Amino acid sequence: MRRCWSAWSAASPWPWSSSPGGPLGGEAAANDETFRRLRGAVAQLHASGITHNDLHPANVIVDGERVVLIDFASALRTPRWLRNLPVLRELRRSDLANTYRIERRVTGRAPGARVAATLAAPRWSTALRDAWKRFYRGLRGR
Repeated sequence: MRRCWSAWSAASPWPWSSSPGGPLGGEAAANDETFRRLRGAVAQLHASGITHNDLHPANVIVDGERVVLIDFASALRTPRWLRNLPVLRELRRSDLANTYRIERRVTGRAPGARVAATLAAPRWSTALRDAWKRFYRGLRGR
């Protein structure tokens, strides 16, 4: 732990890195290759059976050529035999959709129609989310 903190310098706002990387969308350069690497990192996570569940620009650190995902507090690791359950497929779809949302937010470019159709939330997921919101509002008395 002492070594990680000693790598901090005034040039680096991130105490765990001595390089000047930062969150995506900040001062870090965002180009097409950066977003390809981001989607590749998410695909690699999914191939390992891990879903991040909290992807947003602050959880993506860009350092030159590297893209690093952080904040795995909401991540879920599933055994291989459970990976094709509809709920887990939805979590993976949501992670991938978030990568395109990040790209749209940072660059202003929307994904193509084919990608948008592929990443659209299934009706059962939307219905379940809406039912949960109604239930929660009912509990809160709104």
